[in-house]
Amino acid sequence: MNSTKDTPKDDGHQNDAGKNSLDTEHSIVTPKSKGGGQERRIIAEDPEWNLAPIEKLTALCVKAIVANFEKKPILEGIPEKYRDSIIESIPLDFPLSIAGPLIPDPSYWKRRTKSKFQYSSVTNHGNSWKRMFFELHLRDVIENFKPTTDTNVMSESMKQLQLELFLAAPFVETLKLRKLKPIEVVPVPPDDDDKYKDLKKAPDVPSDKPLDHLELGGLLVQLKQLKEFSCYYGLTDCGMDFSWSFFGMTLKDSISLCAGLEIITLTKLAITASGIDDDRCRLISHSLLDNSTLKHLDLSHNKISQTGARGLAKLLASPKTVLEILKVSNNQIEKEGAKCIGKSLQVNNTLFHLDLRLNYLHDQGGHFLLLCLVKNKQLKSLDLSGNGLEMKSTKALAVLLKHNLPTLTGIDVSCNKLGDYVAERTMNTGSTQNLLDPAPVIQNIGKVNDMAGKILFEATSQNKYLTSFDLRTTGLTPEYLVAIQGIVTENSHDL
Repeated sequence: MNSTKDTPKDDGHQNDAGKNSLDTEHSIVTPKSKGGGQERRIIAEDPEWNLAPIEKLTALCVKAIVANFEKKPILEGIPEKYRDSIIESIPLDFPLSIAGPLIPDPSYWKRRTKSKFQYSSVTNHGNSWKRMFFELHLRDVIENFKPTTDTNVMSESMKQLQLELFLAAPFVETLKLRKLKPIEVVPVPPDDDDKYKDLKKAPDVPSDKPLDHLELGGLLVQLKQLKEFSCYYGLTDCGMDFSWSFFGMTLKDSISLCAGLEIITLTKLAITASGIDDDRCRLISHSLLDNSTLKHLDLSHNKISQTGARGLAKLLASPKTVLEILKVSNNQIEKEGAKCIGKSLQVNNTLFHLDLRLNYLHDQGGHFLLLCLVKNKQLKSLDLSGNGLEMKSTKALAVLLKHNLPTLTGIDVSCNKLGDYVAERTMNTGSTQNLLDPAPVIQNIGKVNDMAGKILFEATSQNKYLTSFDLRTTGLTPEYLVAIQGIVTENSHDL
């Protein structure tokens, strides 16, 4: 028998009823379309369901990677277009321990740098946003570090600082510290059983002796890529708690720094306005005697005198030195220190620029230094402004100019009394307008025979390489100043 005959057929009315019940329960019947049929739209029972199109699988993968990036950081092997989307979605407060070694993309570090540091230029950091971020970040960490005599607190603080150094070390090449906080002395509580505790109490008298700072030598050694370092041992925002003890490098600070300088290979070192005296200067100079990488040394605005200048002279005369720029302006080197530096420059063949502004060299010191430079074949620019130079130095300068050194192209001897010319300033008060705006009128009452101007004019006319010669406020007559400047301008055009 055919089994199909015995199979009961479905009732059409029952099927239509079931279909209508489903339509009523899960759909909405809309008005008929132009084609005559009905448009239906499924409405899910899930209240969070919406009509938006489902995201692509790639977008879901990107979101999943970003959400779990801290636990499972993955960038390798991801196509570039999706990799960029992942990096753009990574938050700016992401842990540096993961972001540092894993994310090389400059766009992320640019966003992170601009969100944290407002006034900075990437050109000062090798045009690298990642390097810029870590250099500024490490600078802020060290500047805000507060050393203390409490060993427990100091130990925990140093652990955190060591971690920051470890993360930043591969990227930091320049470190410029604008301030350093002094050590906080925590008083030791007295022993209750000590019957002499009242006698042992130190008087609460403020001291102007500088306090120690964070020991930088051990920290700098960990920065293997560091090439330029500058530091100011002092505070910039001490407020009402001002004390002279906050400013200046101590002997302990210099010993720690010098220990690091003997190991690291810097190309630029600048420690300015930090109260460096002769002892500290000699320590720094001695630590650099065997250095064959340092090209720029700046110890301006300190307290270096004749003894410290001897240490610098020894550094200049060292056969291993490659120093090209030496700045020691606004110190107290004086004539004996100038003589030591002058002798060292007779054998030095690396220095390009020497800045000795405001050092009280006086006429004898300037005279000796300028004569010593006749034998130097490397110096390109010299700054001796504001040193009390007079006629003897003028004659020595003329000898140097007549020597016609092809390397020496710039000289600054401004603010020295080379000549005797004086311009007297008088006030015009002959009218009401002059009383309201009393403009000074210069009357030339200088000597007609300007010996210093004549000597320098003749010497400059024989020099074909000098392109910069600053003679402002040196006591020379305007006629000679204009004539000398004309020769210098002509030399610059010829070159």
